[in-house]
Amino acid sequence: EKDIAEPEAIDPGIDLDPLKDYPRDQFIQAMKSIEGDKFLMLDPELKDLIRIIIGKTEQGLIKDQVILETDSKIDVDIQNVVFIVRSNVDVFKIVARIMQENPEGRVFYAFVCPRITVICNEVLEESNVAKRLTIMELPYELIPLDIDVLSMEDDQGFRDLALGYNFQTLTLVKHSIERLEALYGKIPLKFAKGAWSCMVLNALPKKEKEHSSEEGQEPEISAMIMIDRSVDLYTPLLTQLTFEGVIDEFFGIKYATIEVDEKILEIETQGPAGKKQLILQSQEDILFSQCRDLHINMMKETFHNKYKTLKALLKKS
Repeated sequence: EKDIAEPEAIDPGIDLDPLKDYPRDQFIQAMKSIEGDKFLMLDPELKDLIRIIIGKTEQGLIKDQVILETDSKIDVDIQNVVFIVRSNVDVFKIVARIMQENPEGRVFYAFVCPRITVICNEVLEESNVAKRLTIMELPYELIPLDIDVLSMEDDQGFRDLALGYNFQTLTLVKHSIERLEALYGKIPLKFAKGAWSCMVLNALPKKEKEHSSEEGQEPEISAMIMIDRSVDLYTPLLTQLTFEGVIDEFFGIKYATIEVDEKILEIETQGPAGKKQLILQSQEDILFSQCRDLHINMMKETFHNKYKTLKALLKKS
């Protein structure tokens, strides 16, 4: 039987840990700026993102939390209430309603990811709660989802740009590139394809003196290519045929996490089977790192080789 070559683990090329540190430090600093106990009301769309941002060691910061829903109420005797939310009109209407139901005795804060929009501010003003809410922005920009994957996790960005009523995404892209250059040196070669990418490229500082913080720093990124989704509308419609792609097709990957029925994992539970979250990250699983980008036609041979290797190790032990 012919063996295939052992797949290699992913080499990211650059260390993305500094990009993790910035949003985590911003979040920790914002939380610690509020004295006393805090009751967190968390936007369900940000639950897994916050987990990635703050990491395993700081999970205690969000221990007293509930998921923010349409009918959410405050039923605890804690003065400080912190909303961790997206800049979304419907979400801010819920925030305004909760604040109206609690006119006295509480102090309200909102951590907005990544930035609050004018229309969300108008919701607060129209509800007469704007002056009672302290807003802190958490500009997470690019989030390292894996050792070689960065994402803004903005699933509404293309829609907003295509409909032409919100160009905040372009500003966030510009800021994320500037953050990259601040950490890894000025990128010498930048290319853009598509009208929106060209807008971002033209908005970036052109003069070297505007990057004084990077003077003398050897760039770790030699070139960058920006491509609009409008240039290629077909790729998202294709069936993914890599190992990770098939997982996404069946389970849906969000924030490097999937939810799987416990009965599939053969986990014994009391009562009806629920969902279990699994993190898909190369640093967490060396086998996933090696197989992530392989075509599914190669997976049978790859797993068979792994099985034989493990079987041989067990025999030796």
